[in-house]
Amino acid sequence: MTHLQLEKLVKNKKFIGSFLFCGPNEETELAAIDFAKKIFSNNPKVEAGNHPDVHLYRPEGKSATHSIDSIRSLTEQVYLAPFEAPWKIFIIHDAERMLPTSSNALLKTFEEPAKDTILILLSSASEQILPTIVSRCRKLFFYSNAQTLKIREDLQKPLLEFLSLSQKNYLNIRDFSIAFAELFEDNKSEFEEVCNLILSWFRDLHLLLCGGDTQWLMHPDHYETLLHQTQKGNTPSLELVQKSVANARASAARYLPISSILESLFLKLT
Repeated sequence: MTHLQLEKLVKNKKFIGSFLFCGPNEETELAAIDFAKKIFSNNPKVEAGNHPDVHLYRPEGKSATHSIDSIRSLTEQVYLAPFEAPWKIFIIHDAERMLPTSSNALLKTFEEPAKDTILILLSSASEQILPTIVSRCRKLFFYSNAQTLKIREDLQKPLLEFLSLSQKNYLNIRDFSIAFAELFEDNKSEFEEVCNLILSWFRDLHLLLCGGDTQWLMHPDHYETLLHQTQKGNTPSLELVQKSVANARASAARYLPISSILESLFLKLT
């Protein structure tokens, strides 16, 4: 789905600027390289990792962070001329691992962008990135179709049925949240799978909304239900979904009651 968006950006030559690729590490890394290949007309150097105008930055050292020196080096290279291509691409892996000083050093680059530069931040936890940086990026969400949802059938079935109704009935939401939480007795690992299922459901909705290939649906057995839900015109943005799920996970880490967490989450998304 989002790969289709990238193809359109390249085709329309609207790929200059700053991007934030949100999702699993493997998926965002693959998307970033694929994006760079398309921009550079499938130059084999990109995939080989030796194109002089594609710059990769990964966390370093025992703390696995982006040091201030590393980011300062990036900010200096941004304003240099490309070596052989019309553009330069900078890919920052695990962008949430930037130190506060590193984030602030990078912020100037966003405020005074170079006209021939493409910045791509990759993150599986974008809520941890400095908000002033996030606000200056075009956010794209990636979810792996190969991801296996390890969730019990007695959890999956009622949850998908509930999500497919997409009706904000506060009493029903509260009743469902209490009853559903009792099914897994506040088991935190199963709550993670519930979160993954919710993300995958809304990911499928947006796949259909943007006319993506249905072969990438994670819930193909629910195609008709998903299609009907998209026609209601009240699908929340993926940014809202991811932020809401991230907040729910943070609340679970603080050992708040799962039923209350679910009630709050469903009120935001349904």
